[in-house]
Amino acid sequence: MDQPTQGNRRKTNRLTPIGTNRLEKFRDAEYAVAHSSADWNAQAVTAAKGYLTSGQGFSQAGLIAQLTSPSGSQFTQAQARYAIAHSGADWNGQAVTAAKGYLAGGPGFSRDSLIQQLTSPSGSQFTQAQAEYAVTQVGLK
Repeated sequence: MDQPTQGNRRKTNRLTPIGTNRLEKFRDAEYAVAHSSADWNAQAVTAAKGYLTSGQGFSQAGLIAQLTSPSGSQFTQAQARYAIAHSGADWNGQAVTAAKGYLAGGPGFSRDSLIQQLTSPSGSQFTQAQAEYAVTQVGLK
């Protein structure tokens, strides 16, 4: 049998002890996050800008929901509000993007039904003024 040489020795990970359970790993990760020097407000702004450039069209309320969602970015409410305030978002432009998305992907909309969809709590959650601006911009008079 060949003797191992320096070039083919098996490397072992000495940082994670064998048998470490999930709870210990979670606590280690939690500790690392708590003791990192990350600027979570800046991270929230970066995430918000990413969502805003995704082409979906986010309202302020919709973006806060996405940033704080357990299945989204999981930022705190305060971090999400900070991100909204510092994102530089054009909310009218976001409403137009959302309106175009609805028109491209669904059944026909009247002006009133698209405004309702854009302002609905279960829809995009834009303000009435943003929705009216958007439907005018997409040609529904």
